[in-house]
Amino acid sequence: MYVLSKTTEIGIIKKWMNRKFLTWWVTGLTFSIGLFFFAFSYWGNHGLGDSARLPVGHGQAIHNGDGVWTYFYPDLEKTYNQLHINDFALKDDKICAEQAKENESKYIVFDFKTSELIEFQSQQEYEKYATKHDLPETAEFKDFLKHYHDFWSGWRFYLLP
Repeated sequence: MYVLSKTTEIGIIKKWMNRKFLTWWVTGLTFSIGLFFFAFSYWGNHGLGDSARLPVGHGQAIHNGDGVWTYFYPDLEKTYNQLHINDFALKDDKICAEQAKENESKYIVFDFKTSELIEFQSQQEYEKYATKHDLPETAEFKDFLKHYHDFWSGWRFYLLP
């Protein structure tokens, strides 16, 4: 901005440089308001307090409460029960996950585009489907905290409130 004010004859830039405090104050206020709205947008909301959230597209998000329960709603209106999951992987607008059920090991594939849910009774059944449809194997599943760290690290970290 300083270099621009010295090399140009544009009056408004010269005027701004004469009022540096006001210029920086307005610039800071603009960025603050922009970051505030981003923080509460779909892509900026990472969860508050004890809850954490990962936006995955199509209006969907994967939630985690208290670092223990990982879940998502198969239906955007949240009229159906939430699906509790353990480890999971995301690929091609699909979530492949081990469903969290007591004394059972079920696997699911949920397509975020079509809202189609496919359930598998065993790991072998899921692995067969995954190989046929080019989806991640169960060995590639990660827990919520690993996905959260991968998503919110880098430049996104600086946008967190």
